[in-house]
Amino acid sequence: MCGLAVAGAYAMQGQADPARAVVPVVRGYHEVTPLREDELAVLYELMRVRLLMSVAMAAKQFAAAPDNDYLLICQSGVSETLER
Repeated sequence: MCGLAVAGAYAMQGQADPARAVVPVVRGYHEVTPLREDELAVLYELMRVRLLMSVAMAAKQFAAAPDNDYLLICQSGVSETLER
């Protein structure tokens, strides 16, 4: 589940409809490893949590190394995805 949540979080980025964008990823995973109803019930939130963790980790790392702009490269995409 956690690996699927991470994959889904990446699949969401840059998409007009992030929730719809993860459907093929989840469908493909489910074909190989069937998901239970309780897993499906929390999957979207796990994807959102992964995006939020990315924001938090980047902020912490950037606070420790403010000259390292690389740490913030993908954060605009993450923030945009969370807004959608």
